[in-house]
Amino acid sequence: MDERNGGPTPRRLEGRYNLNTEKTARILFQFLSSKTFEQPTTQWLNHSASSSALSLQPPAPPTRHSSLLMLRATIANLLQKYRDANGKVVHVQHIVPDGTPIFTPDTPLGDILPELKPQGSEAVIKKNHPSAFADTKLEETLEAKSKIVLTGYMAHVCVSTTARDAARLGYDVVIPLDCIGDRDIPGAKGDEVVDMVAKELGDAFGTIVQSKDIK
Repeated sequence: MDERNGGPTPRRLEGRYNLNTEKTARILFQFLSSKTFEQPTTQWLNHSASSSALSLQPPAPPTRHSSLLMLRATIANLLQKYRDANGKVVHVQHIVPDGTPIFTPDTPLGDILPELKPQGSEAVIKKNHPSAFADTKLEETLEAKSKIVLTGYMAHVCVSTTARDAARLGYDVVIPLDCIGDRDIPGAKGDEVVDMVAKELGDAFGTIVQSKDIK
C-alpha cells in the first residue's frame, strides 16, 4: 500500500524524512514550450523547502492541454516556495538531436516555459538520457543536499529513472504527485501512467506527497 493511503511502505518505516525547503534540493525536469505539448502523440512527514533540493524535467506532449496548464501552475507555485525560502533549485533540460520533432533545439519547440525559466544563480543541467544523473554533473551541483524533490515530465521516463538512480546513490527522494505528469501511451491514459509510477516509486524508491506538504 502506498503512503497516500496510509500504508507502511518500506521507505516510510525507515523514518528518514524531515523535509523542508532549506534542507532539500528541488530538481525540475524542465517544461519547454507549450507548442511542444500541443503536438499530437499516440502525512507522517515534515516536508519543507529548506531541507531539500528541488529538481525541475522536460515534458513530452500530453493529450489534455487543460491538465498541462494546471500542472504548470502547481509546479510554478512550488518553485516560488523554494525561491522564497532561498532553497536549492536545479533545472534539468533534455537535449535532443537537431531535427527531432519534439523539443527541437533552437526552435520554439525547445523554449522553456516562461513561468518556469531559471532565475539568478539557479543551476541548469542539460541531459541526453532519461536519468538526470547519467553523464551530467547533477551530483556535484546538489552539493551537500541529501534529499531531493522531483517534479516535471514524463513520470514514467525521466522522473522515474532519475528517482531510481537517486535512491541507488543514497538520496532521499520525494515526489509531489501534483507536480508530475505524463502523456497517453499505448494501453494507458496519462493519469493512469502517473498513478502506477507513483505506486511503484512510493513502494521502494521515494516518498509520494502533495506539493502543499512541502513547507
